[in-house]
Amino acid sequence: MSFLTKITPEWITAITTVIGFIITVLTLKNLIKKQRADFFKEAYTFFHLDKDLHQIFLMIEYGSFKYGNDFHKSEVEVKIDHLLSRVNMICVLYDNKFLTSKEMDAFRYRFFRIYNNLEIQKYLNFLSSFSKNATGKESCYSSFVNYGRRNLKI
Repeated sequence: MSFLTKITPEWITAITTVIGFIITVLTLKNLIKKQRADFFKEAYTFFHLDKDLHQIFLMIEYGSFKYGNDFHKSEVEVKIDHLLSRVNMICVLYDNKFLTSKEMDAFRYRFFRIYNNLEIQKYLNFLSSFSKNATGKESCYSSFVNYGRRNLKI
């Protein structure tokens, strides 16, 4: 009796199912890889495409951002909060293993400049104190602050 005569409809169904499963897994893996690349590209380019974020980063970069009494309720506070929210979101994704250390390296210089800016540190300290007094919890930018403590210290 030859091998071909031993193939039953059940075997054909099982082989077809396995092949279909393998194709599905490979397709899903490629889709996840593409979505991850798209997300990373979007997260990386937001610094350059959002005019306000780019402008506020340059203020930090060149030392023209000052944290003082006139900061609160200003347009600059809104822009700084927007920048810190985006940076914190990226750190949350890193904390939850959605981004790798290698991917975080692409943000390292900007995050380093933001985190180590003395005026930003004053604002983050204010937020931390305010948040602890108001809610007993860390500030809303705690993932960025923790990432900075671990990876961005001078």
